[in-house]
This record gives sequence, structure tokens and C-alpha cells, in this order.
Amino acid sequence: MHLTREEEKMLDGEYGIAAEKMLRILVKMGEIFEADRLIPVKSAQISGVSYRTIGDAGLHFLKTLEGAKVRVPTTLNPLAFDEDYLDALHVDDDMYRKQMEIIKAYLGMGVKPTMTCTPYYFDNVPKFGEHIAWAESSAVIYANSIIGARTNREGSVSALASAITGRTPNYGMHVEENRKATHLIEVNFEMEAEHYPLLGLWIGHNVNGIPYLRIRGDEDDFKLMGAAMAASGSISMYHVENFTPEYRNALHDEIERLVVERGDIEDYAGDEIDVDLVAIGCPHVSTAEMRKIAEFLRGKRKEKPGGRW
Repeated sequence: MHLTREEEKMLDGEYGIAAEKMLRILVKMGEIFEADRLIPVKSAQISGVSYRTIGDAGLHFLKTLEGAKVRVPTTLNPLAFDEDYLDALHVDDDMYRKQMEIIKAYLGMGVKPTMTCTPYYFDNVPKFGEHIAWAESSAVIYANSIIGARTNREGSVSALASAITGRTPNYGMHVEENRKATHLIEVNFEMEAEHYPLLGLWIGHNVNGIPYLRIRGDEDDFKLMGAAMAASGSISMYHVENFTPEYRNALHDEIERLVVERGDIEDYAGDEIDVDLVAIGCPHVSTAEMRKIAEFLRGKRKEKPGGRW
């Protein structure tokens, strides 16, 4: 794999121990995936923020990077709790202290404490064709599909490595040919609002590649569909005809066709159950979605005694 003179200096430790360590991770990844080179990235989104996710080992790792600074705009995934509801969530002192140490470590590197899985709603908004290094599966598929930026499904460490070095290996979704559709999904029913995430679940379970769909919907519909695809499978990108920016060049002769009937996705709706808690916003909701939720709840009362909106 070809390295530039600056990258060789970084690998030799001339930019500090942390940068050397992070670049070694990216070079090894590049060798595994047969990347020809490293490429610059414009931004990073880091997962592995919650103490419940990374634990003491993750906190220790972050402390070994003390003094490191990110080279590109970098944002953070949600933490383990909402600071406004510590008592209601029964957050103990040890959990709170260690979570704040994690956040402090990232802040010391210059990472923006956005604490969201939808950084594209705030100040980490990539442009079409830009190479980025994002973790968080729902953000990755949104960036690749709806925005047309280019990122692989990074893990917390590889996204942090890219943030500190400003580089990522040139493979996968960064390469034009790898962004073509592999499956044409034919939907044989009229889509309604609740069908989009269910369709995403079905595709995630049945497609290993990049689906192409001829359906109608808006950005929020496709955001939820993509999040379900990414959570239930390994999908990093999809195309929607007349909507996503790269659909015109996505189809080719050798493509597998799959047909989806209404019954196929309704199997994912599950049975009616007694609900104790409803959590809204995974991924975090848009302004338009929040308005829809508020309108839906207007004038309604809770069924559960002691429950809270």
C-alpha cells in the first residue's frame, strides 16, 4: 500500500505516539482489505461513547491517547444516559463519573460533544462525493445513500483513528464501482408510513449488498428504512429511484431481483404486547418527525397509571 511522505513521517512517530498508533491501525486495515492507499477524510463520527458499551477497557484506551488532537471535524454518538434525567434513570455515581471521564477524553482531543446518532442534523454535514470516516450504522447508510458522501461502516476505534490522522484506507464504499446496486427490490404493494422500517428489516435479513428500490417516500421515511437495513444486516448503502443522488448510474445488467409482498414485511410487525416504556428517536428524530409526533399526541392521555410523556 502506497504511503505519502507525510504518512510515512506519521508512521515513524514524528507527529506523536498517538498519531503513529492510529495510523498503524489504518495501515493494517488497508492491508487486510487490499486498499491501494490512504485517502484524506473531511469528517469523522465516533461511536463507542457510552460507558455501557466500551467499559473500563475503552476508557483506559482513550487515556492512552492523551495529548492527541483530531485533524478533521469530529462528532460523538450518544452517551449512556440523559444528564437531565439522572435520578429517573437511576444512574449511580460510578457510572456517571466514568461516563464523564470518557467525554472529557474526547473533548481533550477536540471532538465536538454532539452526543447524537444523527450528526447530519447539526454541524457535521458532509457534501456529495466527500470521503468521511463515520461509525454508527444508521448515520453511515444515511450519508452514503441520501447525501452521497462516502464512508465505510467504521468501528469506534477506526473512526477515531481517522479523526486523529485525517486518513482512511481506500476500499469499500470509497471506491466508485463498489457503490453499484447488487439487488433490485420489487415492492408489490402500496407503501404506508409504518412499512418503511419493516421493509428495511426485511432487506437487511435478505440482502447482502446494495439494494435498489422503486418506491415513493420522503427523507424521514428513507432514513428509518435505512436504519433498519443497517441494524438488521450489513448494508451500508441503498438507492431509491428518483430520490437518492447516485441512482442513475446504479443499475447494471447483472443484478439479482427480489420481490417483496405485504405479508413478507408484516411478519416483522410482531404480536401485540403490553408496553411499559416507549422510547422515541433511534435514530434521533428530525424536526418534521417531532412535529408529527406532537400532533399525534395532541389531546391524548396515557393509558398506564404513573406513566410519563
